[in-house]
Amino acid sequence: MKIVVFVMASLFCLLSCSNSPSSWNVGNNGGVSRATTDPGRIPLPDSTQLSADIKKSALVGSLRVDSYEGDELFRSFFFQDGLYVKGITYNTQTRKKDREITFFYKKSGEFDHAKIDGDVASKENSFEIKRAFEELNFQSAILKSRGIVFPLANIVADEVSDLSEVLSIANNYSDFKTENLVEGTQKVIKFIGFNKTSRFHNSPMALLIGNGDFITVRDYSLTLQSGFPLMELYRTSVGELIKTYSYKDGQLTGVVYKFTDLQNQSKYLEKRFEYHELNQKP
Repeated sequence: MKIVVFVMASLFCLLSCSNSPSSWNVGNNGGVSRATTDPGRIPLPDSTQLSADIKKSALVGSLRVDSYEGDELFRSFFFQDGLYVKGITYNTQTRKKDREITFFYKKSGEFDHAKIDGDVASKENSFEIKRAFEELNFQSAILKSRGIVFPLANIVADEVSDLSEVLSIANNYSDFKTENLVEGTQKVIKFIGFNKTSRFHNSPMALLIGNGDFITVRDYSLTLQSGFPLMELYRTSVGELIKTYSYKDGQLTGVVYKFTDLQNQSKYLEKRFEYHELNQKP
């Protein structure tokens, strides 16, 4: 069961209980937040270089991406020529490796099988892992159909899932107003009077909002720079949530969540990514 939860929740929490939503560190009222950037600020990468830089960094050679929430190392993602080949999760109490999973692919690039802590995954677990890969690919395809791209989508499976959920719902209804504002390479998509309820299962949004997995989004807006997300704004029935994305040298370096409730009380959560080029295959 832990395998199933890990795979389907956020594309490979890697079987670590330390990565469950209850263990995330959330800053209240801005006082305990570990966010290092202003959550309200929209970072503007170099639009002429962003796409090329991301393509280069994501698809060539060996790369390790360390994912932090606050100051705590939660997991490491290993990529080889754009393929996610290994993931490691860490116990945040002991700061030691908790679980390791390695992914193997066919020559076509299709997922073949996995090893968990060195042992070949069972047929059932391999099926669930394959399904999770397919789900992320499907969600990414939804975004690409709208001209939206995440560099290395595996490291932001939560964000890909949330955004694809909103766009999928929007694609099936016409009872709200849509605005598309374009200025140079920046685009803002707005859903006004959206008023749709959906389940954001195991999403950081559910933790911050604290009203269960089902969230009613009244209004929504997405700011893009050359197709790359900069900011999302969710106006909900219980407050306003903002996600801000930051980039450096064509790589996604952080996602900051800020939720402000109807009493004007705020909570923050920060995800931070560090990139390390490797000299050999992981």
